[in-house]
Amino acid sequence: MIRKTISRILSIALADAMLMTSVLTASAAGLGDVNSDAVINAVDASEILSEYARVSTNQKAKLTDEQKKCADVDKNGNINAVDASQVLSYYAYKSTSGTMEFEDYLKNPPVTTTAAAAVTTTTTTTTASSSIVGKWLPDDEEDNEGIAFSEDGNVSLFFDASDSFVFRDDGLLYNDTLYPYEQIEMKDEWLTLKNEEKVLVEMKRLEKGDGYNGKYQLTGGEMYNGLLVVLLLMQMKDVSSVTCTAEFNGAKSELWLNNLFTYKVNGSTLEITMPVNAEASSENEAVEFSVDGNSLTIKSDDKETKLHRVG
Repeated sequence: MIRKTISRILSIALADAMLMTSVLTASAAGLGDVNSDAVINAVDASEILSEYARVSTNQKAKLTDEQKKCADVDKNGNINAVDASQVLSYYAYKSTSGTMEFEDYLKNPPVTTTAAAAVTTTTTTTTASSSIVGKWLPDDEEDNEGIAFSEDGNVSLFFDASDSFVFRDDGLLYNDTLYPYEQIEMKDEWLTLKNEEKVLVEMKRLEKGDGYNGKYQLTGGEMYNGLLVVLLLMQMKDVSSVTCTAEFNGAKSELWLNNLFTYKVNGSTLEITMPVNAEASSENEAVEFSVDGNSLTIKSDDKETKLHRVG
């Protein structure tokens, strides 16, 4: 069901940096150890993926020449999602008591017994239905996870982040900590929040509101890296097409994962497709839907989910 997909992604993204703080003993700084902390884990994978996303969107590269050598784990001269995937695979291998060193692992990776499901394909042209285009929230008042359908056939996910990521009178609330405005650097619409030289949040303001309010695109920091790891775990084909934005309006805020899926409508059937790599399991999901004014009903597995239009 669509809402199960939303819950799975957002619960991972909002986890208290669990992936980002895991530490596994490894060899000294070298191939795969992008941040030179003598461990190879999800932090390195996210650093690689961040660099790939920057280069793919014509932003300035941030890795040093030495870091680039560490990031190019397949040594083909390019830093991309393949390198990040290999690092994350090794991290998972070490997490299950694997003993091989990273370069030995790359030369002769352990055989996995898990067979990947085939990805189904379709020749149906992606189309949008004007009745479903818009922003939707479940009727359940306690559920703050929503879905948005665009006219060009893309699907975005959003959720209320007012309790964990919002500007307040005396600072920026990030997770459970309120950081005073003196700790925030704002320059040419770029906002950076650091804690003991560690970048927690880096984002660029796209639309200006009162004070620090407005719409921002996340470009770096702990939160952004965590979201990139989520995309990597989902085995996305092209992370450069996905953006993460934050919208602040007074005491309210929303986080968005933009253009995460695509969808097509065929009569009363809605099919949402996850653009994953060929070796990943298919995430295509076809469900029955109906729109009555500002009400959307989605039927799946003999269950109904009712949503209402917002915004």
